[in-house]
Amino acid sequence: MLVGIYFDQFHYTFPIVYKPDFMRRCHHLNTIERGDTIDQGFLTVLSAVDACGSSLIPRAWLVVITPDRVKRPFY
Repeated sequence: MLVGIYFDQFHYTFPIVYKPDFMRRCHHLNTIERGDTIDQGFLTVLSAVDACGSSLIPRAWLVVITPDRVKRPFY
């Protein structure tokens, strides 16, 4: 999800990741077996892409609670 948001909304402004290679490597992460080596550098890039994507998630789920909307005391 976050990778998709990154490529849909952020990547075009600062294209530092080559999408076909990045997606191939993401797919490889989903298919690794126990004992396979994991590229720590790629995990760092994946974390950065996830962080960028997470900043673009719509905040529609946030609700502002005002005193007139509170049904019970708030402590």
